[in-house]
Amino acid sequence: MIFVLLLSVISQGVRDKAVSGDAAAPMAGAAIRPLEVVTGAVSRGLVGLRSPRVGFDTGEERRAEIRRAADDLFNVADMARRALGQHWKGLVPCDRDEFVGLFRVALTQSFVTIVQRYTGDRPPSLDEEVAATFAQVRSRIRPEHGRDITIEYRLSRSGSQWTVYDVVLDGVSLVSNYRSQFNSIIGTSSVAQLLERMRTAPSGRLPSRDAIAGATVAEPETSARGRLAAGLLLGAASSARSGR
Repeated sequence: MIFVLLLSVISQGVRDKAVSGDAAAPMAGAAIRPLEVVTGAVSRGLVGLRSPRVGFDTGEERRAEIRRAADDLFNVADMARRALGQHWKGLVPCDRDEFVGLFRVALTQSFVTIVQRYTGDRPPSLDEEVAATFAQVRSRIRPEHGRDITIEYRLSRSGSQWTVYDVVLDGVSLVSNYRSQFNSIIGTSSVAQLLERMRTAPSGRLPSRDAIAGATVAEPETSARGRLAAGLLLGAASSARSGR
């Protein structure tokens, strides 16, 4: 069954009702639908970005609220495991924990970029499709300038909790793209070197294969897939569309 919802909470409800960063968060223990999980996280992110009543004094404080919403939305550990693929089994527990933490930085920065694209006056449309313990929430963002952007959130349920395990932007899977990049990097170096480069990479960016090899060649800014793997999810959409 497919439920279609116009996300008016983003264009008006958040501004009217939000009084704190947690205003749009679901009640603890409440059974909520996948669509509500996504819209709730986006709404909380918008509170951090837009509402003058939430008491955030700096841009960083606003982004921190978005990151908290991202932590509730994404199953970061599962996404990190999926992204690393076959190499995950070879990591000792402490390296797994570190990789998840480093992956979280890039993933939450992607969410910051996503939410920033929801700040126009034209509300996006969403629909939800649920099949047992899996679900898809499709969002079509209608920016003030440029073409529409389609984002599909893929969720799984554990108990009563729905979390996102992948995001697909205009047909490009975030997790699959990370996996391809990681395999390419590890194939010419090692997991240890990948971790080292991730530790020293600029916030929110994952290292390219050239960076792992110590080369000075910059990662191509026009490469949609390269930018996606670097954690710039919506930046990839803009680059891909401008090049068409």
